[in-house]
Amino acid sequence: MTPQATPRPGPDAAKVNGQAVLAWGLASLFAALLAIILWLDREVFAAFFGDVGLSWAGLHGVWLGPFLVFSVVGALIASRRPRQPLGWLLLVAALASATGEALRMYAALEIGTATADPPTLAMLAKIPAEPLTVGGLVVGLVLIPVLFPTGTLPSRRWRFLPWAAGGFLATFLVGSVLDPQLRYELTSPGGIRTTIYEVANPWSPDWFQRLDAQLPGEGLALIGDALALLLPAFILVAGIAVTLRFRGSTGPRRQQMKWFVSAAAVVVLAAISQVVLAAVAGPVASPLARVLLVAGLSAYPIAIGIAVLRYRLYEIDRIISRTVSYGLVIAILGGVYAGAVISLGAAVSAITGAE
Repeated sequence: MTPQATPRPGPDAAKVNGQAVLAWGLASLFAALLAIILWLDREVFAAFFGDVGLSWAGLHGVWLGPFLVFSVVGALIASRRPRQPLGWLLLVAALASATGEALRMYAALEIGTATADPPTLAMLAKIPAEPLTVGGLVVGLVLIPVLFPTGTLPSRRWRFLPWAAGGFLATFLVGSVLDPQLRYELTSPGGIRTTIYEVANPWSPDWFQRLDAQLPGEGLALIGDALALLLPAFILVAGIAVTLRFRGSTGPRRQQMKWFVSAAAVVVLAAISQVVLAAVAGPVASPLARVLLVAGLSAYPIAIGIAVLRYRLYEIDRIISRTVSYGLVIAILGGVYAGAVISLGAAVSAITGAE
C-alpha cells in the first residue's frame, strides 16, 4: 500500500505563518529596545545624579512596562488574526513609544555628557523622539479605541479623526525640526526637574529663529502648549466614539465593549489615584501611585486581547459584579478607618491640648 503524502500547507497558510513570524519579531524588537532603554536610563542617571540604585527604573523606565503588554497582546492578535488591524496597531504603539524613548535617552547621554560640540548624530536623534512618543500615544489612546472591536470606523462620519490625528503628528514633527533650541529635562530621584542639556538647533531656519525672537512672552512655547492640548481633545473624541458604539452594541459585541470600557475605567481610576496620592502623601506615595498607574495601563491591552480573541468573553459580567462589591466594601472600610482616626485624633487633642 502506497503511503499517502503529507499535504503541504497552501499559500494562505504560508502567508499566515509569515505574518505570525513578523508579529512576534516586532514584539522581540520591542523587548530589545526596552533593554536598551533601561541601560541608557541607568547611564544617564548615573552620569547626572550619581549612584542612584534602582530609582532610575522607578522614575523613568517603568512606564514602558504597559507597552510591553501592548507588544505581547498585539503579537498574539496579529499572529492569530492577521487581518484584524488592532493587533498591528498595538505593536505600532509599543514600537513608536520605545523608539522615541530610546532616541531621547541616547541624545541625553551623548549631548549631556559632551565636553565639546554636541554630536551631530545625537542631535538628529533628538528631533523625532518626541513625535514618535506622542505618535505611540495617539495610536494607543485614539485610533485603537475608535477602531475597536471590528477594526473599522464606526461610520463614514468618523473618517476625519485619523486624518486629523495624522495632521497633528505631522505638525508636531515640523515643530520639532524648526525648534530653535534642543533641550531635555529629567526628574531627579529627589523629585527635582533638572536640565540635562539645552543647545541651539543648527537645522532651525533663520526666519523661524527671528519669529521666535519677535514673539513676546515666548509665543512659540505658548503655541506648543496649545498644540499639546490637542491630544486630550483627541482622546475625548475617541471616548465619545466608544460610548456611541457601546450604546448600539448587542450580543457578543456588547461583551467586547464591556471589556474595553471596564479597562478604560481602570485606567482612569489609576490616573486619579496617582493624582490624589501625590497631593495627599507627596513623594512618599510616589512608588505606590506609579505601580497603580502601570497596573491600570496594563489592563487596557489585556482587555483588548480578551475581547478580540474572545477568550472567556462572558466572564466580564462576573468580574464587574465582584469588582463593584469589593470596591464598595473597601470604600466602606476605608471610610470607617478614616473616621476612627480623625475622631481619635480629635479626642486626644481635646484631652492633651496638643495639635
